[in-house]
Amino acid sequence: MKNYLLVSILFLGHLTQAQSELDWWNDAVFYEVFVRSFYDSDGDGVGDFKGLTEKLDYLNDGDPNTDTDLGITGIWLMPINPSPSYHGYDVTDYRGINPDYGTMEDFKAFLAAAHARGIKVIIDYVMNHSSAQHQWFVDSKSSISAEKRDWYRWSDTKPSYSGPWGQNVWHSSATGYYYGIFWDQMPDLNYENADLKAAMFDHAAYWIDEIGIDGFRLDAVKYIYENGSQLEDLEATHTFFKDLSSHIKSFNPDAITVGEAWTSTSKVVPYVTDERIDFCFEFDLATSIINAARSGSISNLTDQVTNVINAYPWYQFSTFLTNHDQNRIMNELSSDIGKSKIAASIYLTLPGVPFLYYGEEVGMLGAKPDENIRRPMQWTGGRNAGFTTAGSAWNAPSSNYADNNVDEMEDDPSSLLNHYKKLIHTRNDYAALRTGDFITLDASLGGVLTYLRQLDDEKVVIAINTTSSNKRFDIDFSSYANAADLPPFDHISGESLLSVSSEGDLKGLFLSPYQTMILTFDREATVLSTSSYGQFEVVSNPAHDLIRINTGTNLVQHYQLVALNGAVVQSGVFKNEIPVEKVKSGLYLLEITMGNLTHQQKVIIKH
Repeated sequence: MKNYLLVSILFLGHLTQAQSELDWWNDAVFYEVFVRSFYDSDGDGVGDFKGLTEKLDYLNDGDPNTDTDLGITGIWLMPINPSPSYHGYDVTDYRGINPDYGTMEDFKAFLAAAHARGIKVIIDYVMNHSSAQHQWFVDSKSSISAEKRDWYRWSDTKPSYSGPWGQNVWHSSATGYYYGIFWDQMPDLNYENADLKAAMFDHAAYWIDEIGIDGFRLDAVKYIYENGSQLEDLEATHTFFKDLSSHIKSFNPDAITVGEAWTSTSKVVPYVTDERIDFCFEFDLATSIINAARSGSISNLTDQVTNVINAYPWYQFSTFLTNHDQNRIMNELSSDIGKSKIAASIYLTLPGVPFLYYGEEVGMLGAKPDENIRRPMQWTGGRNAGFTTAGSAWNAPSSNYADNNVDEMEDDPSSLLNHYKKLIHTRNDYAALRTGDFITLDASLGGVLTYLRQLDDEKVVIAINTTSSNKRFDIDFSSYANAADLPPFDHISGESLLSVSSEGDLKGLFLSPYQTMILTFDREATVLSTSSYGQFEVVSNPAHDLIRINTGTNLVQHYQLVALNGAVVQSGVFKNEIPVEKVKSGLYLLEITMGNLTHQQKVIIKH
């Protein structure tokens, strides 16, 4: 932990210059949407643009003064082009709209409504391959002398090598063997052909310049160029994305590219450097976050955070948990809401550009095959999870929709959905959480992740208990705080804390299992001062059937009655009285917790 702190501090040398150059996406929180599964407006069992538009207020109502919406500020749409497959990753027309989702006019209306709410919109651009039903490929395979023959990779005989994961990549046809790294219905485009490259660049310009989207999520970026049996991460591919970025930004300098390079951090970084792709998804970091949430061990996570921050241009990577190609986070964490909350807390408070997968915020389930990771959004506990009025949806909702849905969770202050809302709105409110320094704070306690995000005078302290045990601890915050900063306010519990020393240390903090604190220092205290609360009084000691407590407040507080052997014999909440008629006579330790401060006093119970 000490080495990690040192690395973090040393890294701050070029912070000011880097921060001054950060673009709009560093302030955004993106939401990945599969249009087919989000909301069906016309009752045909398939989601559409009108349905997505109808639900925009759930995502962001456009009013920064409200906190009832989710608060996202960017949307990534999975493929919206015509395609013979449900998923859309085999495109037949790069300028068209999938008729299942509506018309181009419907899409433009959605885009305008999103922009009116301050939401940026990026779409999937599937550049590596087309559909085998695309007219280009139909022409290409028609004969060896076809006009577009060279727009795809062909061989008269089948090459001997396999793909990166051992799969067949050369597929037979009547006119030869063609290359397709994913599937025989997804032939790879050949960017050695200048006409093909120009056509794909023109299609990108069309969406940016004529339609007005805000950028692209680029699918499968590792595989654009091949050299014989070298099938991924070629230098020609890196150069290609520098050309593409320059082309796109010539039409809109603020348009972004987000790359899917599903590989190790060291191999992803070259795609982001030298003005290539603006940023990429950080798969190694996502794995580390999930493992920390699953196990309660944070050492590998802190090492990976250090690695990522020091590897990329300043914060030019995307944090996320899982996406449309991976088992959903609730499956990865065995439907444990507590673990799901801390996983969300980690990735939404770390540096980077966060993306959440639709339904993640209500704990949707989903495991391979892929179509079961992309089930309908769970709006209610009613028929078809409130996704459609049709007799049935294109795919059934996941098995937990009766309890895990927007309607059910909105009214529960402790729900996963409301936890996501608090995290996102707090991130939106504090620039330090988005682009500030990242400095670890040593809590000297296993399983508690503590760090500071700081931008100029704005400071945010994050403390996350990744374990199933209660944790009481101190944080050495003295190097970054002063008396004027006190008291801290916790945006998760909604309470001001009393546990800060005059030297600036955070003292006597208490975290229950899987609890998160996000502390800021710009609100007045709404509870008692440290001195008054620290002097709570047990009115009758020894007590008989009732312990009366004078804390000077009528606020609900938590307590534990602990036997001398450490066993908790009774616990709960109280205002001024604790009934103990069922507790055996003896000497006990009474622990009272208000907010995140715990005080203790010995009490005698005598019946």
